[in-house]
Amino acid sequence: MLGKISGKISGEISKKFIALALNLSKKNIGNTGSNPVVGCVIVKDGQILSTGITEIGGRPHAEIVAINKIIDKSILCDAEIYITLEPCSHFGNTPPCVDEIIKYNFKKVVIATIDPDIRVNGGGVFKLKEAGIAVEIGVLEEQANKINIAFRTNRIKARPFITAKIATTIDGKIATANFASKWISNKDSLRFAHYLRSINNAIMIGKNTLLQDNPSLNTRLSGLEFHQNKIIIVANSNNLPIKANVFQNIERSNPVIIITNNREAIWQEFVDIGVKIIFAENIESTNEEHSQQIDWQKTLKILAQEQINSILVEGGSYLLTTLIKQNFIDELFWIRSNKIIGDPAISSIGQLGLSDISQSMVNFIPVDNWQFENDLISKFVNVDIL
Repeated sequence: MLGKISGKISGEISKKFIALALNLSKKNIGNTGSNPVVGCVIVKDGQILSTGITEIGGRPHAEIVAINKIIDKSILCDAEIYITLEPCSHFGNTPPCVDEIIKYNFKKVVIATIDPDIRVNGGGVFKLKEAGIAVEIGVLEEQANKINIAFRTNRIKARPFITAKIATTIDGKIATANFASKWISNKDSLRFAHYLRSINNAIMIGKNTLLQDNPSLNTRLSGLEFHQNKIIIVANSNNLPIKANVFQNIERSNPVIIITNNREAIWQEFVDIGVKIIFAENIESTNEEHSQQIDWQKTLKILAQEQINSILVEGGSYLLTTLIKQNFIDELFWIRSNKIIGDPAISSIGQLGLSDISQSMVNFIPVDNWQFENDLISKFVNVDIL
């Protein structure tokens, strides 16, 4: 009986400190590059000695941040460390975190979830156990996996996690017939859209969105101005204005990416200003219309190799439609204003080639709603999500 009580108390303590580590880790969602967001709490005799999160850019890792905050490292002996993700066990740009944990003689390591990266994937746990350190795994695992859904999608599905944001009128229009769309939604909804930018690695738009809106695609929220998204333009021709906002002041370390299936066009003037061109393959199909569409499975795999874990798709209708057709939208935020513009106008979703209501796509389930004055924001997730 005493053993059961002791085990229950121990389990509650583990949940308490892992919950704290998870909350800490959320601060840098979308800002750790291709690395996961990780939180860490070091505890001894029930007292918190230090905390850490993986820093902006993905380094140093959370465990190292927490360890380095402690000046007298001798107090780490027989301490416990609570981590939201299995500590890395491979040599990358930095030495393995698991070696630092072993070095300082921690008594116990509590881990929320195993790292799905094939270079780790249980290797960290194995090394800890080999060193005689007690390991507890799976504490608040579901919550930990949700926080790192983008990283997990990259490592498990070999593609980025895709979020779509659509702002429409009540009747589902994104613009008038002459492409006027400013502003369908209100200021609070616009701020929410910028928040979505801040938690994603990249923003992707189609050619028409660039031509009609000339967006800057930056994050304009107080305190988050530092966030830099990779910008991805999908274009089937090179008639893009070289003076568009997205092509100004490109950093070589963070190039704008153009995805195109047009290998005949000349793209050199864009390359000269720091744009990276990715040539996409088309879908293999006997249907002429389908055969001219980008094969997104292959293209997203390339983007994953570009160290992109998450992409926010902001339009337009054609790009969104092709991604829905190929079932690559993982979650969707639909912002509906109280406006109605009727036809002729531009719909948020284009033709899906359906001939009967029974063929309608039911990939998405609603999970949440928020109301900002007259705007309603609904969140939907794909049933095939990890």
